[in-house]
Amino acid sequence: MTSETDSGVLIESGVELNGTIVNNGTIDGAFNGVSFANGGTSSGALQNFGTITSASRAVNIGGQDISLQNFGEILTSASPRDGVVYTDQSALSYSIVNESSGLIDVGEGNDGDAISLQLGADVTGSVINRGTVIGRGVPVGNNRATAVRLRQGTNTDLSVFNGDIVNEGTLTSETDAAVLIEDGVELNGDIINRGTINGGVVAGSPQVGIDVQGAEGDVTIVNQGTINGDVLLSAGNDTYDGIAGTVNGTVFGNEGNDTLIGGSANDVLNGGVGNDLLTGNSGADIFAFGSEIFQDGLQDFDQITDFEAGDSFDFADEFLGNISFGRETVSGQEAVVAILGGEDNLTVFGNLDAAEQAFNAFV
Repeated sequence: MTSETDSGVLIESGVELNGTIVNNGTIDGAFNGVSFANGGTSSGALQNFGTITSASRAVNIGGQDISLQNFGEILTSASPRDGVVYTDQSALSYSIVNESSGLIDVGEGNDGDAISLQLGADVTGSVINRGTVIGRGVPVGNNRATAVRLRQGTNTDLSVFNGDIVNEGTLTSETDAAVLIEDGVELNGDIINRGTINGGVVAGSPQVGIDVQGAEGDVTIVNQGTINGDVLLSAGNDTYDGIAGTVNGTVFGNEGNDTLIGGSANDVLNGGVGNDLLTGNSGADIFAFGSEIFQDGLQDFDQITDFEAGDSFDFADEFLGNISFGRETVSGQEAVVAILGGEDNLTVFGNLDAAEQAFNAFV
């Protein structure tokens, strides 16, 4: 099924589809492969067992109560218009499920996002990946190069996404964060990883797996799989729970009073500005404290719950020679309490001898 100038399949505004479009072959549209047109559809379902492709946008979702379930391939033959799978800001409710056999791919040599959600003011949705999703190339125009991207709609003060982003397969970007939440977007749900998230690799830049620095409100990330690249949290009171997962990178809390929980591997946890709670669990963990907490002019109260032999500190240069510490009783437990840079307070529980030895390297 091919259209040389328009959509391969178009459900126009004002049409309610009480049924399922099932593709076992190939749908190819120059403008869109399949389009649930802006603002008018409801109860529409698309199941793909074959191939949906376009030189612009493979699947466009607008309206409400739309479900996309992919067992096959959803591709673009050129750099996509906003995303291979794109939800416009008229879309009120939808689910996107990429099953274990499914592939959503920008295509080698192209630039763009694989799944791009442009949000209205209040959206109910979910993204579940059990297969493979690949963003490619470099950011150009409205495109980034992410696997999953949440972006604010135009003329909205705040876009709220009510739902979870779940990965049980592989999310990959060639050059960008694999998962990105941009400014003006609030996630009223969790990011849950039970698979593999691969951040893009660019010479001279850190690899980033998940970037929610611009997100409004508090963000929760549950990692029970592997994240290759840094995890960049927001300015809210965020939670990173990696007790059953691995991060090959650093978890940055950014601003806010964050809770960062590592797993059994060697974690690098940096709470950033605010009163943060850090738990490394097993492994040779690094607790990092950057120059931002020294320069913010505020008194931070951070806590490490379980310092162990083999753990270490990484202090910015501003703290070197400007750290004092001693043992105190805190909430009925003995702890090492350190003053960093004359103003910031760090309380350490766990193996206190090991903590004091680690502090001595910076005094």
